[in-house]
Amino acid sequence: MFGAMVIAALVVDALFSLVGIVPTHRPSIASIAERPVTWNYTSVLDVLFGVVFVALIALTLRRGSKDPVCGMTVDRGAGGPTSQRDGRTYYFCGDHCQHTFDLNPEAYT
Repeated sequence: MFGAMVIAALVVDALFSLVGIVPTHRPSIASIAERPVTWNYTSVLDVLFGVVFVALIALTLRRGSKDPVCGMTVDRGAGGPTSQRDGRTYYFCGDHCQHTFDLNPEAYT
């Protein structure tokens, strides 16, 4: 993976150099440090996607259940495989985990 990142960086650098959009000088520290914090479209998008992130986490915590075999979080309302044991419903990510659980449920409860 590291090799792929290095190659991608070199390719991007080569393309930017070819087009001529590589900066030739650094901006001064004062031009960066003295700039005021303002609201712009990226600030609005940050807040919007922060709300979406919190909503998705809340949905996962409310509707999610942990597969006892592999530990994956699954949606209880998705209609995936389930097993009943001692009055409790167990939810699984797939048929393989359900089959593994059904063969030896004591190992996972």
